[in-house]
Amino acid sequence: MLLAGGTQTERSVTHNGTVICWSVQLPVNLRPPAQSPPGHSFGLDLMRATAVLLVLTSHWAGHFGHWLDIRVPAIMETLGDTGVEIFFALSGFLIGRILIGIAGSNPGWRDFCVFLIRRAMRTLPLYFLWLFILLCIFPPQQDALVTAMRFLTLSQNLIAEMPANYYFAVTWSLAIEEWFYLLFGATLILLARWLGGARALPFCLAIFMLAPLVLRLAYMERGLLVFFRIDEIAYGVLMARLYQDGNAIFRYPLALLAAGLALLAAALFNALPIPAEFAAPLTSNAEVLGGALCLPAALRLSKAASWFERPVRWIAGRSYALYLIHMTILVDIAEVQLFQAGRLPALACAILAITLPFLLADVSYRFLESPILRRRPRQEKTSAASALPRGIVAATG
Repeated sequence: MLLAGGTQTERSVTHNGTVICWSVQLPVNLRPPAQSPPGHSFGLDLMRATAVLLVLTSHWAGHFGHWLDIRVPAIMETLGDTGVEIFFALSGFLIGRILIGIAGSNPGWRDFCVFLIRRAMRTLPLYFLWLFILLCIFPPQQDALVTAMRFLTLSQNLIAEMPANYYFAVTWSLAIEEWFYLLFGATLILLARWLGGARALPFCLAIFMLAPLVLRLAYMERGLLVFFRIDEIAYGVLMARLYQDGNAIFRYPLALLAAGLALLAAALFNALPIPAEFAAPLTSNAEVLGGALCLPAALRLSKAASWFERPVRWIAGRSYALYLIHMTILVDIAEVQLFQAGRLPALACAILAITLPFLLADVSYRFLESPILRRRPRQEKTSAASALPRGIVAATG
């Protein structure tokens, strides 16, 4: 029986003059992007779910190992970096297509402002709600007012390192994303009005991909500052442009997938073929490039067997809330309030740290994020965005 949403392939051999045929059922449907039905791309959802699970696993591993007094492989604690870079590549691809469309059709500020409003309605309500909860229940231990203002203006890592004591630390990547779309989008519109849409993007990509790299090489570090890491999202935008142009590389998704996974693995195991002194400034480039090279294969995955597709889509839909809130549950509640205070045994704290973020993420998705998304202003269709399946534009714009 063919699994729901699966792909059936046939094979045959000849034995003693008799042709023997058999079929193989795969749990995923490997269709070209143009044949994908409207709706969310399963392959992109799979990337999103994988990314957030890598981040969660990384943070759980470090803390659970301490609580349960077990040795955790060091590599487990670095999976989070890989997950974030996959997020950056995916975000750059999806949101970048909309920006490219705005700049290429009729570059005006109205469409860009609508884009920013839609982006803010997707990310900021939960961000500010959770920040308010943190400030009220777990206020910063140092410079509370200054720290609060930095988070309220999304400048927590704009020109200075993240606040002390790892406060709301996961938002470093959110700040990078928000500043990228504001600065990259504004630069792209300006260049498009001056040079034309087709010529503007290469200049914009060159600026945003090279300037941060030069900064990292100058200081020989990776860091979390916005202007040190803002180039990473541009790799996804570059893939979006190649996809829009029908570049030949998208004809070889499996080869690109193999190359992308190899890059991610090499970065994860510190095995990149570069001098050790360049590992810090260049590792993030290798990781995000690896994630970007996985995109062509992800676009080919249109469906999957229901037993696999449903949990992947469920996690992908709640990935933003999971990412944003899990460290508060893990550190401020499970570790400080329960484990260190001796209120619950280590195993119970670990179970709480795993289950509670999923429960709260589902509440956020159902009662906060989804209702707000339905009320966003309409983004006019552009040549780039309209080429995406309808559900992808709705989920990302």
